[in-house]
Amino acid sequence: KKVDSAQSRAEQANLQKDAGAAEAERLAALNAEYEARFPGLRYVVFVNGRGRDVIMANMRERIDRGDAQAEEKEAIEAMASIAKDRAAKLLSASGTA
Repeated sequence: KKVDSAQSRAEQANLQKDAGAAEAERLAALNAEYEARFPGLRYVVFVNGRGRDVIMANMRERIDRGDAQAEEKEAIEAMASIAKDRAAKLLSASGTA
């Protein structure tokens, strides 16, 4: 099941906002290839300001590695980094940080 939240949609929109058609197609193809290589998983990475070229290179490396156990570990670590970053932003916005 795809996880969808307002923050996730905003992060995805920011990543896509300047994408050209060819780049968007390449990203979609990489996503499809990733999901075929790792059934049941979705590509997840802590973007943290990295550009699409860096993200797509990371996707390619992870697909080519083909190690499902390493991929699960990397995905969990990325989700933890994303959660920490979002929590820090929420605390900062609420003035409690």
